[in-house]
Amino acid sequence: MVSFTVRKIKNESSSLGELLNKKRQAAGLSLNQLSKRTAIAERYLTAIESDDWLKLPGEVYIKNFLRRYAFEVGLDPVRVEKKYEQNKVLFTPSNIASLHKTLPLSSSHFIVLPKFIRNFLIVFLLILLISYIGWQTKAYFTPPQLSIYYPTDNLITDIPTITLRGQTDSEAVVMINDVLVSVNDGLFEEELDLQPGVNILKITATKKNGPSKDVFISVMWRTETVN
Repeated sequence: MVSFTVRKIKNESSSLGELLNKKRQAAGLSLNQLSKRTAIAERYLTAIESDDWLKLPGEVYIKNFLRRYAFEVGLDPVRVEKKYEQNKVLFTPSNIASLHKTLPLSSSHFIVLPKFIRNFLIVFLLILLISYIGWQTKAYFTPPQLSIYYPTDNLITDIPTITLRGQTDSEAVVMINDVLVSVNDGLFEEELDLQPGVNILKITATKKNGPSKDVFISVMWRTETVN
């Protein structure tokens, strides 16, 4: 089986992890503070800053962690994710060496090897094609991802306005309480006026000619003074 590893991501003289580390320090955030803001364990934040991707739980988690990390330190989450994608290495010299070890170098194998490679490539391309069709079908029928960074649900505030921040797919349309808001590369931010008492915020992200996803956030504006 061909495995894969991920090499360190270089941004000129700095890796992606080093860039994130510098941004975090420039923002005046400790690992503990960033962990609380992003709900990411400190050991995973340390792995990200060390470009030690194999210590992270998996590809989906890595991308989600990078988006949340980037947002908190003032970087574009989409660009950080793309930078990570551009620098993945799917095949390594060690994998090629292990493949050679499994093939004895007899005269008969020299004859069979081209046929084996051809069949392997055909099967590999078929798997890629089927996977691509499946991915496209799933992407069309799957609602857009929708994350609300602020406010948290059941927030209590004594301020009459609140700034809602979140992220969705770059091509999605976002509405807050049925009012269209501006989306920039998947990120959106909108200042909202609150009514005294409990306010229910309905955030809807909709793909073009596709499904939608709703998130409901409850925010209470407490107007009375608590002694």
